[in-house]
Amino acid sequence: MDLSTRGAALVAVLLLVSSIAIPVSAEISDSDNRPEQNPNDGSSVPQIQTANNSTKHHDDPNAVSEGGDISEVEGWLTDRLANRLGDSAVQISQGQYEQAQSIIGDDYDSRLEQLIDVAGETEGDSDDEAADRLSIIQRAQRNYSAAASEYNETYREYQEAREASNETAARRYARELREIEQDVEQLNRTLIRNYEQVENLTGADLSTVTRSIGSTTENITTQQRQLEGELFTPTRLQIRADSATVAYDDPLTIRGQLTRENGSALADRSITLRIHTQTQEVETDADGRFTLRYRPRTLPANTSMLRVEYVPEAESAFLPANSTVAVTVEQVEATIELRATPKRIGYDDQVEVAARLVHNGEPVSGIPLTADINGYELPNARTTADGNAAMTGRLPSTIPTGKYQSTVSIAVAGRAVTADPATTPLTVTETATTLSIAGERVGETMTLSGRLTTTDGDPLDDRTVRLTIPEGGDHTVQTGGNGTYSVTLSGSELSDGVNGSLAVTARFDGGGTNLGSVSTSERIQFETFGSTATQPSGGLPLGPVAVVVVCLVLAGLGAGVVRYSRSDDDDERPPDGADYISESDIETPDAAQDQPDFSTSWSLLEADRPDTAVRYTYQQLREHLTSEVSVRHSDTHWEFLAKCRRSGLPEDQTVVLEELVQTYERSRFYGDGRDQDIDSLMDRIESTWS
Repeated sequence: MDLSTRGAALVAVLLLVSSIAIPVSAEISDSDNRPEQNPNDGSSVPQIQTANNSTKHHDDPNAVSEGGDISEVEGWLTDRLANRLGDSAVQISQGQYEQAQSIIGDDYDSRLEQLIDVAGETEGDSDDEAADRLSIIQRAQRNYSAAASEYNETYREYQEAREASNETAARRYARELREIEQDVEQLNRTLIRNYEQVENLTGADLSTVTRSIGSTTENITTQQRQLEGELFTPTRLQIRADSATVAYDDPLTIRGQLTRENGSALADRSITLRIHTQTQEVETDADGRFTLRYRPRTLPANTSMLRVEYVPEAESAFLPANSTVAVTVEQVEATIELRATPKRIGYDDQVEVAARLVHNGEPVSGIPLTADINGYELPNARTTADGNAAMTGRLPSTIPTGKYQSTVSIAVAGRAVTADPATTPLTVTETATTLSIAGERVGETMTLSGRLTTTDGDPLDDRTVRLTIPEGGDHTVQTGGNGTYSVTLSGSELSDGVNGSLAVTARFDGGGTNLGSVSTSERIQFETFGSTATQPSGGLPLGPVAVVVVCLVLAGLGAGVVRYSRSDDDDERPPDGADYISESDIETPDAAQDQPDFSTSWSLLEADRPDTAVRYTYQQLREHLTSEVSVRHSDTHWEFLAKCRRSGLPEDQTVVLEELVQTYERSRFYGDGRDQDIDSLMDRIESTWS
């Protein structure tokens, strides 16, 4: 089937599906509710503005000829999506946040999916990229709406605190507002950038949505600057270093002074300073002066400017301040000493690799170590005060049977402390498996089922079992969560030779894994199938006929339509090559566990994947809190945070969770985790949920 034929068929499918399966919500006042007339009847046509301000008309797909003008369909769908984005932005500017999100909800998804199908039928990549950008915009604009809503709700709480003369609470709310306002600004930049890219790729006019979002952002920013001027006092931090070099075995002495912006000292008080991933509390004297010693551990060796930041308490009347000092980092070579490693391990065995990090015979603390077995990395562990660390995990099936090296190394390269890897041999042994099979006739069908486990009874899920039936061919099926599988065959799928007895062989191939292969055969007895049922006479009603036609057309397109396979994470893939994590990259957290496990988060973080670590941690906590908070799968992270607050979550957990959500937002859309203090955030999360 050539391109034009496939295009015509695809247009026909879109027409039929649109007529029977995509109702438009009456509550949404966007272009999908406006007249969409055929130019042949003299009525108005949906329009988009091209870059040169001339108007390009896109026909309603119902007016497209049978030849299938893909470009017209593409323009019509882009027009619909652009109009929805504009209407959503207007609702945001009017404070109608739920309405704003519904406008770019399910119906937007339907139109976007159609656009993706159409884009797959054309040559070139610009329309595919435009569809991707429109998907990114949808998620970012929904998050923008949620953030704007959260800002307004928090602002009301701030006002109530001011009216009650509760300055402490007012400052706490003001700091929350500052964080939310920063997220709003970042989302605004993401949206503006993607609006411009869609305009360049399609010629669509997104000036309305750009103005609406820009105006809302400006209003929030202006309001934030005003309230900060009412509540907080700006500060100034000045620092100098006693040396131009810094090393683990040669800490840097930093002297500084913290003052108000007018020069008066913040005297005789305890203050918190942050340097890279470390925080220290120091005391200021009568002139606001202080001294601290900084010993680098995971500071990048190529650091040339060391940043020191004053971090006020949430109820403080002062704003944060920061300053930098020029340094040269001198790397220190430490030694990894292996303490205990397994010699023989099998599938799902508990693996523990113990090691100690020393320099000149002295223990080195605070350094993340990792252990690798043929590409499988155990979760990282930080060295303790005595230099010890233990990496633990369970051996997956993906490491084939054989002899390997267990390698322990520092989890992040190019830092202030480095060390050569240490290795030791170990053997991965084969784990035997068992496989059962049974059959049951139900009506005119035969259900074959069974279970795949280790010989110790541990279920093996997500494994392929092949069933061979001489009278019915081969069938493959995946095992479920408890190792069970099931496949149902109709009597018509079995040959005429079946007469009350069915020979079935089930096989599992453990090749390429450390699981043993297994095969089992059974002859299943059952009552003989009756004669084939006759087809009822008479035609199908119109609705089912239409559905059948759609299925037939789609089947005909199967070899020719290039279709995106998209997950929720694909829809959220950030621009500019930001670090990315999908469902297949991580193990789904167990919502039933007593406490969330952050070992994988540390592993990702110390492997220099901060954005991935943040997203995994967010998923862990979201799953963990589902038993306490009623969260829908479709809720954005801002909606999730708002529900956690309303659920009565303890204040210490709410504060840390909010910081995680804000960091998750930046990581998801901007990929700037390397610019954030993720290590300190992880420490606070672990201590809060430990």
